[in-house]
Amino acid sequence: KKLVMLNLNANNFSGPIPSSFSSFSSYRNQQEEQSLEMLTLGDNQLTGSIPSWITNLTKLSSLTLDFNRLTGSIPNGIGDMQFLTSLALSDNNLTGTIPTSIGDLTNMRAFTAGANQLNGTIPTEIGLLKNVHTFDVSYNSLTGQIPNEIGNMTQLSLATLLQNKLSGTLPSSPR
Repeated sequence: KKLVMLNLNANNFSGPIPSSFSSFSSYRNQQEEQSLEMLTLGDNQLTGSIPSWITNLTKLSSLTLDFNRLTGSIPNGIGDMQFLTSLALSDNNLTGTIPTSIGDLTNMRAFTAGANQLNGTIPTEIGLLKNVHTFDVSYNSLTGQIPNEIGNMTQLSLATLLQNKLSGTLPSSPR
């Protein structure tokens, strides 16, 4: 049997995300490809950074790491997770910028990274996320303008960018 979903949400797990979870990436078992499609570790007390090996879980459609105590940055290789439709990173202590590779996640429907310590600008590559309906980067330290490319997010129904350090003019086509 293959493990398709691992849901450990809303417990009291602490410490880093175990490196043994990296074995959930695609592997062959009795001539059948196995892979984890949903990993839900939200609402725990996990610490440490989001491990770079997590981007090897290329068959994941949903990655939920919100409401933990994770630090460090969003891995640059996040764009390799082509099947990802939901990425929940809110309410951690993540720092650094939103990687430009986020634009490679063309199947993405929900991206939530609010209530962290993200900085830098919102990458123009978000305009490539035409299927996103929820985009939440509120309560961070993002700077610069809201990119005009946000108007290319044709399915966007909820954009939450409050409590940042955004400035400049509003996008010409906010949808």
